[in-house]
Amino acid sequence: MRILTVRQPWAYLLAAGIKDVENRSWRTAYRGRVLILASRKPSTTPHAVIEQRYGVVIPNELPAGGIVGIAKIVGCVQRSNSPWFEGPWGWRFSEARAVAFIPCKGSLRLNTASKEITRRAILSARN
Repeated sequence: MRILTVRQPWAYLLAAGIKDVENRSWRTAYRGRVLILASRKPSTTPHAVIEQRYGVVIPNELPAGGIVGIAKIVGCVQRSNSPWFEGPWGWRFSEARAVAFIPCKGSLRLNTASKEITRRAILSARN
């Protein structure tokens, strides 16, 4: 399974199924399930700004440095009606589910998760 590193609180919003588009500077042809890894480094956008702009509530404590969710990438677009789309590329997500936190190192790009991390995330998503 693939793994995508995303800064918090964006990782939380994706894993919770609130955010349906992840903005990237590059496109992907990959379609299918992906693990969402919360980066150790948080977003530079303050939570209050995100909450006000999108009408969401972000928990005070968010895990970082590990897997927080699993979702399916169903498309990659340059235009979208989603309020989350900013571009230039928007990766469209569906079937998002939070999983029990699994510590894991993140990295740039869309990488392949280890079999053990994948197994643990899938088991957690089923519960």
